[in-house]
Order: sequence, then C-alpha cells, then structure tokens
Amino acid sequence: MIQPRGMLAAPGHPDAPSATGTGLAAGHPAAADPAPSGHGDGTLPEIRALLVDAVTEAAHRATALGHPVIAVVNYLTDPIDPIRAFQLAGSSAMGFFERGTLALPADPQGTLSTPYLAYVAYDSGTGSPGCTSVTGTGWTPDHLGPPHPASGAAGTDLSSGTGPSGPTGEVFAPIRAWHSHFRDAVCRSTRDVPASHDQGPLAFGGGAFDPSAPRSALWSAFPAALFFVPRILLTRTTAGTTIGLHVLVRDRAQGLADAMEVERMANSWLLRIASQPELAPMDDKDPGIILRDGQPAEQWREIVARLAGEIRAGAMRKVVLARSVHATGTRAFVAADVLRRLRVAYPAALRFAIPRGNQVFVGATPEYLAEVNHGAFTTMALAGTAPRGTTPDEDAALGLELLHNAKQIAEHAIVTEMLRTTLAPLCATMQVGATGWPGAAPQLLRLANVQHLQTPIAGQLMAGRSILDLVAALHPTPAVGGMPRVAALAAIRAAEGMDRGWYAGPVGWVTPDGDGAMAVALRSGLLNGQTATLFAGCGIVGASDPDREWEESRLKLQAMLSGIGLEEAPR
Repeated sequence: MIQPRGMLAAPGHPDAPSATGTGLAAGHPAAADPAPSGHGDGTLPEIRALLVDAVTEAAHRATALGHPVIAVVNYLTDPIDPIRAFQLAGSSAMGFFERGTLALPADPQGTLSTPYLAYVAYDSGTGSPGCTSVTGTGWTPDHLGPPHPASGAAGTDLSSGTGPSGPTGEVFAPIRAWHSHFRDAVCRSTRDVPASHDQGPLAFGGGAFDPSAPRSALWSAFPAALFFVPRILLTRTTAGTTIGLHVLVRDRAQGLADAMEVERMANSWLLRIASQPELAPMDDKDPGIILRDGQPAEQWREIVARLAGEIRAGAMRKVVLARSVHATGTRAFVAADVLRRLRVAYPAALRFAIPRGNQVFVGATPEYLAEVNHGAFTTMALAGTAPRGTTPDEDAALGLELLHNAKQIAEHAIVTEMLRTTLAPLCATMQVGATGWPGAAPQLLRLANVQHLQTPIAGQLMAGRSILDLVAALHPTPAVGGMPRVAALAAIRAAEGMDRGWYAGPVGWVTPDGDGAMAVALRSGLLNGQTATLFAGCGIVGASDPDREWEESRLKLQAMLSGIGLEEAPR
C-alpha cells in the first residue's frame, strides 16, 4: 500500500492525506489494497481526525506541563487471534499477555476479572522523529521527563511510601514516580469502541524476582525491571478487538509526523495479519530435545533437608527453593508455538511472553500478585500442591487429602497471614477467604497437572493507593520467597546456586489511574534459540520431605515441558 510521507493534517486541510492515500488497513471502501475488514462505525477519516485532534491537544498540554504527553486513538477492528498477531509482529513484538478464562474467586461477580483478555504490544524498534526507542522497548518512563511533584495538575503522586516494601520497591521507583504522567495523556476513541476498550496508555513490564541477587549471563538481556508503553496495542476481549495508536508528543509538528508513522506501522502489521488470518500448523514436536538438570537431584535433595532442619531450629518459617532444567533442541523453540500449547493445556492461566533481543521469557502462571479496578483489589494466597488424579474419584481423594494435609495447610497459612498483615495498612476494607477472617478455610484450585490450596482476598484500597503500592508491599510473597522475607531471600541466594532472573518476579500492566494487574511469573521459562531454561520451585517448611519436594517440582515443571513439546518431566 502506498503511504504518503507528508505530515498529517486535519481532514479538509490542503495538506491532509486523501482517503485513498493512507489508512489503517481495516477494509474501508477507499482503501487502495486488500486489508482486514471492518472498522465498524469508525471510518478512516474519523480515525485521522481523532489522531489530529489528540496530537494537537497533547501538544498544548506538553507546552503547558513542560514534558511530553502521550496521545492515544483507539478503533475497533475484526476479531484477531492475539497469538497470531504476536507471531506476525516478529522482532517488533514487545509483549504478550493473555488472561484466559479464570475469574479470580475473590471476585465472584466478575467486576474485576475479564473472562477473556489479551494484549499484544507492538513497536517498530527503529525510533521516529522526536521519540527515542530503546532497544525496541517503546517508551520507558524516563522519556516522559521529570516526575510530577507530590501535588499538581496530575493529582496524587503515586511515588509515596507504601509501608512494608519488598526488593521490587526500589527498582520499580521510576514507573511509580513517572506514573502520574500517564494521567496527562489525551485519549480518543471511535464511536464503535466499547467502553471496556476505551482506554488510555498502558505501561507493560515486570522485574526480577530478587534485583539484589547476583546476575548471570543467562538473563543478560533482562534488566532488573522494565516497563514500556508500546506505540501500537492490540486489545482483545469477548467484546471484540481494538487497535490503540500511541504517539509521544513534544510539539504538534513532531507529533503529527510520528502519528503518520504509527499509522503506517499499524497498517503494515494488520495487512500481514489479514493475509494470514489463521495460525499455521505447528511443527511436529522435536524428538531430539535433550534435558539437563541445573543441579543434580541428590544435591538438590540435600539442600532441602538442610533448609528443613534450619527451619525446625527456628532460623525461619519457610523458604521457597527453586530449580532449573535446561532443554536443548535440534531446532529453535518458537514462542508462539509454546503459547499455543499453554493455551490448550492451561486455559485458565495468565499466559505471557516478553521478548528481549533473541530471548523470550514465556509462561502460564496460575497466580496473580494483585489486581485493582477503581480502587477495588483482589489477590490470592496460593501455596500447597498435590497432583491431579487419573480418575474423578482419585482426583477428589487427592484434593481432600491436600485440604487436610498438616504440612501443606501450615505452608498455606504462612502465605495467607503475610498477605493479610501486609495489606492491612493499605486497605480501607478487606475480606480474607469466602467467609472472612478468621477461620477462612482454603479452597482447591485445580489446574491441568496439579491442584493447589488457595485463599481469595479482596477489598478496597485507601484513597491514593494503586496496583504499584500492592506490588511494592507484597513481592515476594512467602509463596515464592519465604518468611521472614529477609532471612528467606538470604537463604535462597546462598542455597540455590542459580540466577532466577524474572522467574517468580512480577509481570503485568498498569493503567493511568493506577489500576492494573500484576501476576507472579511462575510456570515459566526463558527461550533462546535452540535452548530453553525452565524453572519451578517448592515451599520448604520444617516437615518437608526431600523426595516429595522433588516430585512436586517435577509436577510444576510439567507445564513448561509440555509447552516446549515434551510429555513428561524426567525423574
């Protein structure tokens, strides 16, 4: 499709591109080439007019505020499979998040959890006039200029203290400090965009499990923390699919030029999707995959026994010990294929993929760290694991045994107690479990290969608090770190002998109002060409048995082993 290289101008202006000269490849009758069908009621002239309007207002705000302002235009398009969109974004893919079917049990009315939600973040990675792109990661917080003061045009500053703070508090400080800038964004949507899609810029990202731990070459492409705002965002829910065009505006001339570049990028991406609307068949599973434990089994069991002894002696109450498995294939592991297998096997999980250069961090986690919508929050205590049965009767028996297993109940209670006490200073109201605290019995969360003990927690945050406050206070929870936190992290650094990187760290998204969702990156692995490093962890308490913990880690590793095409974890 021929794209004009001039500057966007308001419809009717002598410099405005004609309806046949450009477009967002959504099948408008004036489009010059075949394209995806369906803008709904949002015509190409309407989208262009909204872009010009949003950029113009953003330029005025940028001048008044003294920092760049993001302009956003959302429009509706035909249904798009987000995995296909991610696959066809190629090296320009910045991130993929797909919630699946799980509605958190703390939210029985479904007011927080969308039954199906997917984001695909896309960026050219080449930069554009007046807007620097950092290694293909869109705009990081420092591109928005200095943070707002504690009070001002943007309202409450979200960088204030949070009470208890985990190691992510410091590395997430940039996104917390600059988050108020997102509120300055100018957002426009076509008439057909449903309210659930009418959104401003979202910041996507995450961070390492323990930013203070020594780093290894394995995770060299992933910084301690990273958040980005993509130029183009595909949002898919049960209501349809929207494309969000994002322009970082310093002045009107630069903003209009960048708007046309973003339009061109979106057009090119959608044309690729339209030309290949269906996911291609996956390659046959690689029969030549070789697995190697990151740590010998006997050595890992010895560490479990030693930590359990230290816990019995009172050094700490719980520590989560992780291990890794290295897979080498005869051909490269394809992130989109891994996501497709995880979607089938774990439809309720949050599936994610975050590319960085040649590496992709990918997984399907059952655990949300927290979710916030208009100040209402939901989270969960998730600890205690048992296998699934091969028959309904066996499955029920294993679940009942888990609900009455003293070791598992004790481990779960540690996590629940920590969440309750940590959240209390941030909350106006809080309910622990289905019946409230105390005496809230855990529920079963059944996944494809394991079942967990789960206690839902929900409530209302105090005014001015956000999803970032919850992340700073909660991570790492005892479910992935231990308790007390400082002692457990010290034990992990000394005993594991590996770099967790972003495994078990927080990943997700944040809205301009401080809402959003952050998950714990469990059941995950790092793909790098023909190699993949997969991770799993087990909660160690005084009653832990090394052989049973090894078996539990095998069960948890099965999620990612099936993702790369293997049927069963080696013993």
